[in-house]
Amino acid sequence: MNQMETELMDEEKIAIEAERDLLWMEVEGYPHSYSLRLILNNGRRCEGNWREGVATELVVVTQRLIEELRINS
Repeated sequence: MNQMETELMDEEKIAIEAERDLLWMEVEGYPHSYSLRLILNNGRRCEGNWREGVATELVVVTQRLIEELRINS
C-alpha cells in the first residue's frame, strides 16, 4: 500500500489481492487506512474481516504467522 500511495490521488481507493497456498488476502481502502479480508486454506479453514485501522496492525502479525508456518513446515 505504501508503494502505491504516490500513484493515487488523495480521494482514490485501491484494492490489492495476494494469494499463496495457505492464505488469500485482500486490502482495500486508502494507503494510510484500509480494511482487510483473509481466508486461511489449511486444516479447518477460516475467513476473517477487519475494518479500517485494525487492518494495518493485523497485516504485520499475519506476515509473522506466515514466516512461522514456513519455518515449521
